[in-house]
Amino acid sequence: MNQVKIDFMKSETVYGYMRSYTTTIQAKVAAKYGLTIPQLYWADFYKYGDEFIDGLAYETFNTPNKYLNEQLAGMLTVGETAQIVINENMASEKQHVTFLHELIHLLKHAEHGKTQEFHEILTNGSYSFDDTVKEAEATLGAGFLAFPSIAIYHACVNHLEWDYVAKALEIDDDFMKMRLVNFLIFENSLSREQAETVVNAVEHKNLKELKGFVSEWWSTYMNDDLASEKYQSLSINEVINDYWE
Repeated sequence: MNQVKIDFMKSETVYGYMRSYTTTIQAKVAAKYGLTIPQLYWADFYKYGDEFIDGLAYETFNTPNKYLNEQLAGMLTVGETAQIVINENMASEKQHVTFLHELIHLLKHAEHGKTQEFHEILTNGSYSFDDTVKEAEATLGAGFLAFPSIAIYHACVNHLEWDYVAKALEIDDDFMKMRLVNFLIFENSLSREQAETVVNAVEHKNLKELKGFVSEWWSTYMNDDLASEKYQSLSINEVINDYWE
């Protein structure tokens, strides 16, 4: 019997679960540094890990092996201490997102059994079923930390430019595109085709072009059923209400 491959990156269930999971992390880091959640970016989580996660170390690697450099963005090793290792040959924006990916592995997966080793992936040619789920969770989770949903909403409402946001968050265009597409699909009910079309159209332009697609987001997600009072208070940022007129 042929095994059916499931793309968990396109799973509404996995997306929704990781959205809920990462709100706690966002709120904790924002409160610790006196920030609102829309002000967060990758370096705040890096600082938090360095200061408050016991035994966590950061390292980079540079290997002459071309295949490894192309295939391995980063890894997490966990023993008596934890170490996040990042491929320094990647662009800095990709390194930032890779760090967040590995941080999710550390926070969510490191205490729940063995994570597949890279040599096993090379030997088997793919991730196991469980690790496929974990990889999707880590990638989606990194998206929520790098560009929280509330920050996307604020960027659209406040008419921020694509390039300004990407530079401020220090993320690359491909990652930002993936994050916006998922946000429109899973939190604003667009089809994948619609979401990809509108995001491609707004790339390197003003995010106000997405405003009409996100107008119901606040009332849908920033309520007592889906967001704690603490999260709601940490999500308040300047919104130029005239832009809705």
